[in-house]
Amino acid sequence: MAKTKNLKEKSKKFEVFEVPESPLLPFEFRIPGEKKHRQLPNLKGLPVKQITQLKAALAPVIRANKRGKKVPDSASEKVGLVIIELFDTYCPGITSKLSDPQLAALMKAWEAHSQIDMGESEASPI
Repeated sequence: MAKTKNLKEKSKKFEVFEVPESPLLPFEFRIPGEKKHRQLPNLKGLPVKQITQLKAALAPVIRANKRGKKVPDSASEKVGLVIIELFDTYCPGITSKLSDPQLAALMKAWEAHSQIDMGESEASPI
């Protein structure tokens, strides 16, 4: 029993770090025909895994834009798939309710709210 007591005493010496909540405000929106408001997290506050996937998909788009070249269709498609996955993660089923132009407008508004510019491409992001 002395061993158990020593372990309990040792564990009391460690403090637990609490990760602070994000100070970033979520993006609220409403889609046509619905009264309820929906939310997406601020793009700057996405989990690291999702940010990494988005940055990897955006890299070819940003490079092409910086060089003044056409964005490859494959790069635009990859960005679109990542964005659709984000929408479906945080607002399940929303991509089935909105048209391509509506989803593109929603993405632009989400970017503006998050104060992020993901770069522009000639192809639709969706």
